[in-house]
Amino acid sequence: MKKLVMLAMCISLLSGCITAITPVSSNVPVDSSEIAKSELIGEDCVSYYFIFGPFGDASIKHVIDKNPGKKITLIDYEWSAFPFFRSFCSKVYGY
Repeated sequence: MKKLVMLAMCISLLSGCITAITPVSSNVPVDSSEIAKSELIGEDCVSYYFIFGPFGDASIKHVIDKNPGKKITLIDYEWSAFPFFRSFCSKVYGY
């Protein structure tokens, strides 16, 4: 029983290392007036509970597919991490 508890503890401690985010950059010139008139078009999040997950879809394509016909000006990411809970959100701005 002790080995099972120790295994569960090791898995839960190591589960925070399984998610990686690659840095994103763009070389596309953006006019500052476009950013000034942009607003939040959509947001999608992925949640992880303890060692279970991911639940949800935080892909940019998913946000854009839900809001067709919009011009995208800015994409932002947000991480939240608490004991036993993590979330990753993609926010798309445009007009």
